[in-house]
Amino acid sequence: MLHVCIISRSYNPQTSRFSHRGKFEITLAKRFRIELQQSGVAQFFWNGKKKYIRIFGLLVFSITRFFMAKRRVSIALATCKKTYETAKDETALHRALQSLNVAIKFPIWSEEEEDWEEYDLVVPRTTWDYQKHFSQFCKWLHIVSQTTRVCNPISTLIWNAHKKYLKDIQTAGIQVIPTAYITNSSVTKDSVRQAVKNFGRTRVLVKPSVGASSSDCMVFDSHDLQSILSHVKNLLHVSQDMVLVQPFSNSVTVKGEYSLMLWGGKPSHGVRKIPSSRSFEFRVQEEHGGTNQIWHDPPEQVVKMSLQACQCAPGGWHYARCDFLNDEKLGWCLIELEMLEPSFYLEFAKETEVERLASLLQKLASQV
Repeated sequence: MLHVCIISRSYNPQTSRFSHRGKFEITLAKRFRIELQQSGVAQFFWNGKKKYIRIFGLLVFSITRFFMAKRRVSIALATCKKTYETAKDETALHRALQSLNVAIKFPIWSEEEEDWEEYDLVVPRTTWDYQKHFSQFCKWLHIVSQTTRVCNPISTLIWNAHKKYLKDIQTAGIQVIPTAYITNSSVTKDSVRQAVKNFGRTRVLVKPSVGASSSDCMVFDSHDLQSILSHVKNLLHVSQDMVLVQPFSNSVTVKGEYSLMLWGGKPSHGVRKIPSSRSFEFRVQEEHGGTNQIWHDPPEQVVKMSLQACQCAPGGWHYARCDFLNDEKLGWCLIELEMLEPSFYLEFAKETEVERLASLLQKLASQV
């Protein structure tokens, strides 16, 4: 038996394990089997003194790439235990992936017995309870990234899971909603008073640095410093290492929020999210009574800001959702960049755009 070893990115030196992608086998002849596993001895082919050995190595590598490209890939669209009604727009992506002959499964991210090695790509799609188990979720991301490919890249996912990423975006010169970042070491009545004074607004928004769907977000009158401070301290005590205090933009209750979806380096479609008409309701999510509508022709300024914000991701990016307010004083402000598990509102996307997203994920899963 002749064994030829090829180096692949699926080797994890920390665990000394190989993913199933590196064990794909093809038979070239009756008496020869080429078992594709990762090994440092692959350098033998590239550094070998004899020309025919180098040529043979390149031939094997080319054949490997060909057969790996032809095989059916498997993608895990990771989810959570709770079923969310708003996940219904994901079905369009499921159909598009299946039409590309991609095997898709929906494993629960927190299930310890799940074998993540069996997937060519793991995509956190509806892991919408991660903020309740943040440390466990980050640990899970690291474990999965050591055995297979994840999307977006792992360093980008970790960076985006904590809203202090807004600092990096602001540093890059992109207009974000003004934000005071308060930690346990800086939480005082004077620090809150100064932040509120700097905003110069009648109301402020307090939100956790790790959160989703406006959970634990509250709006306060700017003069009610004691209530603001109490909520900040409560969040820091219960689960947060940092709390964000921002000026409340009245435009959200009139115009709503605006979201631009992007993948593959360019925009796909826009959605306008409008809060319920209930008094004092500012949350735009459907579970809070919000409604969505297509956002035709997002302005070029928003598109440019979105692309620039995505470039701040430390590990690069494949898809994202950028959320904006058209503030009454500041104009267009980025309020969040979602790269971890964004809802894409695919019911408003053109079929060609859904297919483009599916093709992107297939190509990522097919990479050797």
